[in-house]
Amino acid sequence: MSVDEVCDWLSDLSLPHLAGAFRENRIDGTVLPTLTDADLKEIGVSALGDRRKVLMSAQEFSSGANAPSAASPATPQQPAVLSTCAVCEETFSSANNPSGACRRHV
Repeated sequence: MSVDEVCDWLSDLSLPHLAGAFRENRIDGTVLPTLTDADLKEIGVSALGDRRKVLMSAQEFSSGANAPSAASPATPQQPAVLSTCAVCEETFSSANNPSGACRRHV
């Protein structure tokens, strides 16, 4: 997925105002699923709600649920569950990491 496609994806999430930051920082489909709360703050996404929407949807995207070219699955997807690292307070998906710590503190 290209940077432009990621920006289109942001528009689909009702977050078109973030497209400039994603374009400026060259966030494409390979980078998108790896973004953290700290990354989003670093590129200027200051609103907590916007960061949560991006992180939850990026998790779904990485599983193929929100990919524009992917067909919708016939079975319901598990919702993304976000947790906060007990060490640094970084937000991460606990679906792939049940340890209670972000990838830096596992």
